[in-house]
Amino acid sequence: MSPSATAAPPVSGRIGLFGGTFDPPHIGHLLTGQSIAERRKLDQIWYVVANDPWQKSGDRSVTPAAIRLAMVQETCFWSRHPEFESRACDIEIRAGGPSYTADTLRSLSSVHRDAEFEVIVGSDAAAQLHTWQDSDWLSEHATFVVVQRGGQPAQAAPGFRVCAVEAPLLEVSSTEIRARTRRGLPITHMVPGPVAAVIEAHNLYREAS
Repeated sequence: MSPSATAAPPVSGRIGLFGGTFDPPHIGHLLTGQSIAERRKLDQIWYVVANDPWQKSGDRSVTPAAIRLAMVQETCFWSRHPEFESRACDIEIRAGGPSYTADTLRSLSSVHRDAEFEVIVGSDAAAQLHTWQDSDWLSEHATFVVVQRGGQPAQAAPGFRVCAVEAPLLEVSSTEIRARTRRGLPITHMVPGPVAAVIEAHNLYREAS
């Protein structure tokens, strides 16, 4: 398995931080990460697993963080790429409590002083950056990579450092995967094989939320 990013020694280079609940991680996450790494010439993509995704935890039951981390670790190992490295990052799980991008970025920057981080967000999230925790600090210290899909313009909140990257439009989502699993439908080709094995082993998503 890929080691967690926070367990590794300090690193340098250009690193994309792709945060999410990853409940479960799927092929769309991988294609997005790969597209951004290639277009931004990143050295690594770190999939940052949220400990308590406060935007979602009140809407449904979220799979325990340790299991979601394991699925991301399996995904990174399964999807090894010759030009950049993918890692599962557990820093938000280690921190505990709700997960905020500003806290994560400050913590990672203090450890990996020679690294240049870019925060990957979707266009919907980019438009709401001014509402994020410590948004003033983020506007001054963070660089955001906004994922564009299907030629749609990326509308980011003013005052933030952003760049837009076109990514493949793939009609797959964690919500759909959970729903198909609950109904007993196959999820082949939607998730890596090792992720499907974790879902099966832990009997995930079988009960209605």
